[in-house]
Amino acid sequence: MDSWSMDEFGDENATTTSERVNLPEDIHELAIKTVADDPTQLVIELAHDDRRYWWAKVSLKKGAGWARGLVAQLMAALAMTEEEWAAAAPDDLTGRRVMVEIRHRTGNTGRVFVNVVGFSAIPQLADEAAAAAKRPARTAAAKVKAASPGIGSDDIPFGLILAIASAAMGVLA
Repeated sequence: MDSWSMDEFGDENATTTSERVNLPEDIHELAIKTVADDPTQLVIELAHDDRRYWWAKVSLKKGAGWARGLVAQLMAALAMTEEEWAAAAPDDLTGRRVMVEIRHRTGNTGRVFVNVVGFSAIPQLADEAAAAAKRPARTAAAKVKAASPGIGSDDIPFGLILAIASAAMGVLA
């Protein structure tokens, strides 16, 4: 019997190239895939939707001035306050999306390093957050009125209320 191998049939799901490439220099919408927080640094791995690109990894050294700026940009991009940031677990950030500015740096050996140089909010999400922030908070009375539109309207004629009140007084007298 002949031996069968997958090489003869090919893999329909195979990509055209098995080698991934670095993210090009530009601003990209990326998803936060992993977050690791230890006493010395915060490590964030970001992925592009296009799987042909390598993940971008940023290691933010705690206490470094340049890292504080990036953390502040990331907090603003995620619309988080300092209290929310401090209370958030690293897993709370995974899956969230941000705009990331990518720049390349070539090392002494010729290796190209992908550097994250900035974070910003996704414009559509930022617009939605701004619209929600501009909306005035509803009072308890406004919430009740919205839930039951009949309250406060003149659906019950004043004459009917007067007749019911008169009948009640006649019964009590």
